[in-house]
Amino acid sequence: MRPDSIYRDQKAFIEKNEKTVLGLQSVKIEKVIDALVMAVEAKRPKLRYAVPKWQGAGIQLLRAFGM
Repeated sequence: MRPDSIYRDQKAFIEKNEKTVLGLQSVKIEKVIDALVMAVEAKRPKLRYAVPKWQGAGIQLLRAFGM
């Protein structure tokens, strides 16, 4: 977050909550970059790339139950 962001006063609150919402932790940017590179370089790219990968499994499970 840039120092001049309109959310700078709420940075501590945002950081605390992004790590604890639903017990999930934030993803390291390197994993997001790896997924982007994989998508760009793929000969047959997927519609979606979940980062972290285990969240993709959770999404599939929810879809199986119609959620």
